[in-house]
Amino acid sequence: MNGALDVRTLPSSPGGRKSAEWWGVAVLVVIEGMVFIALIVSYFHLKGRNPSWPPAGIEAPHIPLATANTLLLVASLLPIWLATRALRNQSERTTKIALASGIGLLAVFLGIKLYEYITLPYGPLTHAYGSVVFTMSGLHMAHVFAVLVKSSVVLTYVHQGRVDPDRRAALDSNALYWYFVVAVWLPLYGAIYWSPHLF
Repeated sequence: MNGALDVRTLPSSPGGRKSAEWWGVAVLVVIEGMVFIALIVSYFHLKGRNPSWPPAGIEAPHIPLATANTLLLVASLLPIWLATRALRNQSERTTKIALASGIGLLAVFLGIKLYEYITLPYGPLTHAYGSVVFTMSGLHMAHVFAVLVKSSVVLTYVHQGRVDPDRRAALDSNALYWYFVVAVWLPLYGAIYWSPHLF
């Protein structure tokens, strides 16, 4: 024995709603969804209590870059969907390419968000506006980073043969969380970037 893992000895791990892992992530999504709802409510509560929002001297957020970045994040849904579909169809190569492509899109999204952060003329401790904006987008960035790391682990497992059509719970649960992270960004994007321009 050279200590190498024989993937044939791994137990089967059905994906989707047949997996305990999928249900665990589903419960986590519900809990974290409530956190993001509370943050959005806090944002609009603070907006309603301040006559100038953003505060005087702070320009309303620039929409074009944030919109392009949002479209990039939404586009990342296609590779993860393709990866799960390809795995079910026993196309390991397509699964690897699609998953790696999605990871790349997430990395670019994070890079653009970091660029936005370092170019902002305020910080999280400057005022209430800075605090709530950094908390909302920062928490979301942490979730994107978590999906990026988890997806990288799943991709490694696919390369090792630990994830296949009979053992796909890791990929399916990761996809569910990925969908959530993209979906929850849309109301955050609307609140942070569009609401100061609309009302």
